[in-house]
Amino acid sequence: MRGTSELLANIQSICQIELFHTGRLSWMALYGAAILDVVGSKVMDNRERLQDRLNEAIGDFNARFRNLLPVPAGITIGDEWEFLTGAPKYSYELIQWFQDTLRLARIEVYAGLGIGGLSTAMGPEIRQMDGSCFHLARRAVAIAKGIDGSRHKYIFSKKNRVYLLADNAGGNGSLPVRGGWEEAAAAGGRDGFPLTLQEMANAMIENTEILKVRMSEKQRLVFLEYQRLGSYRKMAAESGIRQTPGGISQKLNTAEYFSIKRNVRLIGILLEMMAGEGRVHDA
Repeated sequence: MRGTSELLANIQSICQIELFHTGRLSWMALYGAAILDVVGSKVMDNRERLQDRLNEAIGDFNARFRNLLPVPAGITIGDEWEFLTGAPKYSYELIQWFQDTLRLARIEVYAGLGIGGLSTAMGPEIRQMDGSCFHLARRAVAIAKGIDGSRHKYIFSKKNRVYLLADNAGGNGSLPVRGGWEEAAAAGGRDGFPLTLQEMANAMIENTEILKVRMSEKQRLVFLEYQRLGSYRKMAAESGIRQTPGGISQKLNTAEYFSIKRNVRLIGILLEMMAGEGRVHDA
């Protein structure tokens, strides 16, 4: 899509501007907090099985990503759970892990991501902790779920159930401009393109979510197996997917695997920049 290509080019240009003077807020640690909730859980028949599946996934998550988690993820209320990471650049990838794992069990999730600080000491349980990262995640998941009717202001695709808000410590949310961006900033945007890191990250997230939802079940299985094994030959030899390396490559291309991986990498760069600069939220 033309819009996506231009957006990627603008992000790459921005990333060359001294990484936005990263380190200006080195005295203030910023975290990535996410609140996730199951879509349509109240009308599911087997709630006990759902809780078992969530607990299983959360336990696996805590074991796999313990080096990124200062405190274990956990269920907070009902079918809602939270995680906290000291490496905000990986926050969206961690959300994706839950999405991909639970989607195999036909469970869809909403997710709100907040980049901000903590106002409490690090505790043994996530529900004992508080801070702007959690407050922003709560507001973000409310937007993703459309609780207060504001979803349409921030999320433009029905296929997207993930939203991001970042703390306003130390920044006004405006991107530095050069070349043609001066006029864009003065006019409040060019062709509707976003001008803040938060808006750019949300645009990339939405684009990625649309690509993922379009996958067929077979494509998703190939996508997940390739992520797990990392090569065509290993997949052909070790996985239950009976395909030649050429067939696997074709399925990955059809599933937009490489576009999704590029998007995720760029989202990570934007999240890292926000954590370094404390970009503003406006929701």
